[in-house]
Amino acid sequence: MKIPYNNLSIALLALFLAGCVKETDDPAGHANTGEVEAGFHIFLPADDPSITNPVSAMTRSATQENTIRTIDILAFRINADNTEYFDYYAEGKPASGAGTSKQTFRASIRVKEYKQRFVVIANARDEVMKLIGSVEWRKAPKDGMLRMLEFTNRASDHRWNASDIPFPMWGETSTPLLITPFTSAIDDILMLRMVARIDVAVAKDDPVSGRKPREHFKLAEVYLYNIKDNGHIVPDRNALASSSPGNLIVDKPTVPTDPGNWAGPILYTTGDEVSLTGEMYILEAKATVFSQNRLDATGLVIGGYYSSDGVVWDTERSYYRLDMTTTDKTRSRDILRNHNYRLRIVEVTGPGSPTPRIAWESATPMDLMVAEWNIQTVSGDILSRRLNTSSARAVITGMTASRIYFWSDQPTVMIDEEGDLGGSGRAGKIPFRVNDFFDDLAGAVNTSMFHYDPLSGEGYMDIATISAKQVNNDVRHIYLNANGLRREITVSTRVAYQPRPFNEFPWVGTFHRSDEVGERVIYSDHTGAWSAQVDDPMGGGSFVILSKVPGNNKDLGTESPGNAEDYPVRDGVKSVEGNGRIYFRVGMASTYTPTPTAPARYATITVNYSDGGATAKIYVRQGEGADYVMRNGDPPVAGGDTELTRTRTLAKKFSPYNLTDPQRGVGRVGNATGTKYVFTDYPTQGGYYFQWGRTYAWDPRTVKAVNWNWNNIGGNWDNNKRLWETCPAGYRRPNDGSTATAGTGMANDSEIRQSLFSNPRNGWEGVPANNALWGYYADGFFDRRPIRTSITDVPASATGADAELAYLGRLFFNPYTHASVFLPAAGVRKDPNNNPGPLGALSYAGSMCVIWSATYSSSTDASYLSNNRLFAHLWRAGQRNGISIRCIKDE
Repeated sequence: MKIPYNNLSIALLALFLAGCVKETDDPAGHANTGEVEAGFHIFLPADDPSITNPVSAMTRSATQENTIRTIDILAFRINADNTEYFDYYAEGKPASGAGTSKQTFRASIRVKEYKQRFVVIANARDEVMKLIGSVEWRKAPKDGMLRMLEFTNRASDHRWNASDIPFPMWGETSTPLLITPFTSAIDDILMLRMVARIDVAVAKDDPVSGRKPREHFKLAEVYLYNIKDNGHIVPDRNALASSSPGNLIVDKPTVPTDPGNWAGPILYTTGDEVSLTGEMYILEAKATVFSQNRLDATGLVIGGYYSSDGVVWDTERSYYRLDMTTTDKTRSRDILRNHNYRLRIVEVTGPGSPTPRIAWESATPMDLMVAEWNIQTVSGDILSRRLNTSSARAVITGMTASRIYFWSDQPTVMIDEEGDLGGSGRAGKIPFRVNDFFDDLAGAVNTSMFHYDPLSGEGYMDIATISAKQVNNDVRHIYLNANGLRREITVSTRVAYQPRPFNEFPWVGTFHRSDEVGERVIYSDHTGAWSAQVDDPMGGGSFVILSKVPGNNKDLGTESPGNAEDYPVRDGVKSVEGNGRIYFRVGMASTYTPTPTAPARYATITVNYSDGGATAKIYVRQGEGADYVMRNGDPPVAGGDTELTRTRTLAKKFSPYNLTDPQRGVGRVGNATGTKYVFTDYPTQGGYYFQWGRTYAWDPRTVKAVNWNWNNIGGNWDNNKRLWETCPAGYRRPNDGSTATAGTGMANDSEIRQSLFSNPRNGWEGVPANNALWGYYADGFFDRRPIRTSITDVPASATGADAELAYLGRLFFNPYTHASVFLPAAGVRKDPNNNPGPLGALSYAGSMCVIWSATYSSSTDASYLSNNRLFAHLWRAGQRNGISIRCIKDE
């Protein structure tokens, strides 16, 4: 049996009333002045020629989709108060255009003294007759009556075959009409099919990304799960997003109170290996929240054959679950009538599950593109041009983007350089330049954020803001333009907080565990041009990829931003550039297999900003194992000031994490001696605070400590390490010289100085470190949450909550190997001695990162590493202070 990987990446190109009625009755009491025969001209949404589907299949299915066998017309009287009540029924007879998108039917309608609205129902004669036979004259308001029109799929196998059971459709006159003896035609009635269509195709080669999906996957079959067997023929009025005369669109499903569900699955097969089109039709369905019951969602399992190289193909089929999800991937999408859900398989990177059932019960996240059936204005020559979009709305934040797909038959498609603010449409709006607010979006067929291929007719745009201005809900309208055929897109932007300028608080590093590849987000306020590129002078940065396109996780930048591993960096490149706010994502091209000699791998990214006038380095690490920063034998950096007088021999492997309580307890935890702790989950998390010679620990969430121990400790580390060591098995606390006698702060004797400083110095004075940076660290935690003021009022320095509080801090790096380790600025629980303030009060959180050594300097003091924005140095502190612990490998 094969091991399922589920590595399928897919883009998707989109009143109860009772009584009886007689036809001769006229409840209004008006005298009829006769009847007139009129032509009803109806328009069916036309499915545009697909790029990915065979023309023969498209032609065949289009004829079936347009089949109308019966037309029933319900006339409603318009009263003086604009209420609408059922008046009479008429039967339509076909006249012309059978099987096409424009058809004419003739019917005898009544001349009345009041205006009428005509509702047209196709392919549901039995249901219409049942309805008008059960309503009471003068008591049948239009909306309530039409809600009673339900249709059940009567196919024994639950398939909806358009050639056997033509689709019920609904349409109505957009404005009330006064019928006179001279009325000859009822024009421009747009119809909506009751069903949605699903097509699946393996995409062609993509020259932009280099993907060649047909070299890795052959489509064989599709299983359709959880379809509805009954539904409303007429959509609810509130489900109509647009009901203008030339544009009829629904954006919500209209579903019966108790819709019948067929769990299935229904199997569809194909023989051409690249597509399955014009066969899958389903009724509307509401979205399913995956956390409540993923197995209730309407979805598919794709089955086919996988090849890793395009030459040797698996002999057994692989299966991949496909969920039509919202952008945050927490729920399925509503299935909407008259929409064509075009599923394009754009990448298959591994074999799937061995059976459809196993694939369906798995939880593979998928992206979705939904395309409306080609609903166009029905006048002039507009029908000869195509421009469809997957959505007419986008919601973005300061850290997220929205991807909208589109396709057209025009040689050029682009975003107009000018948009407007306010409500829908251009009239009376405030214009703005699109590229002054949205990143590199307008004015060209292809930009870094807008892509269109006229040969395939397909394109997509990534809408992201370059503004750092904090706004609650900025609403703007941009216009997709295909040679004059425009589509308005409404973009709502919410920036929850303003990031700090890059030159004030730079990002100094990124961190991935060895099995992680997901996004790490770099973002800063900035004015002017900027660029970022992976440094790869010796091939060491080949595993790092960048993207300036924000992900689609709308929770990013909140306190519940989701797991970064659910958002890998797709189509990564080695360099990105922009103008305005700095934003890009860092991902890994692959996981990493650590070895004893190489627990992690490293690279750097160079950021040029302030119009090229400033440069910064971001140090990239993949691997969570304890590792060297400076290695034994590494010489001091030439030209730097050092007091190391012999070869570096005391460098040790530092863990990338501080220590924390495994229970995340409140107040004081553990015992005075003998308690062991665990590593934090992320390098930026400060963890708990420890006095030098005790294993009590205090949590980080309150300023005032609980049950602070104010007694001095006494003794040396050598004699007490079994009782005082807090590091987990295999790790210990680093020293700053002797652990048996009082240390003197000498570079030649210190593990901390030789491990972290490129140019170690003696003594306790504050000296800037020439291999250390101060700033933000993107570790999958800190970079995903709002950066706020710390608990001790240091601005823009902390994120997270409770025992998981995280901070900006100090990164040490090796100038020769680019190895790095980060220390968060968790501050100190101070023992104030003669200074005012409560014992154990939290101080400097967000402005100082410190770690204890195993070396004491006097009977009351011990050595610790101290870092703030200006200095990184060794210092002495009272042993009763509460300070973070950073462990080294015990070897």
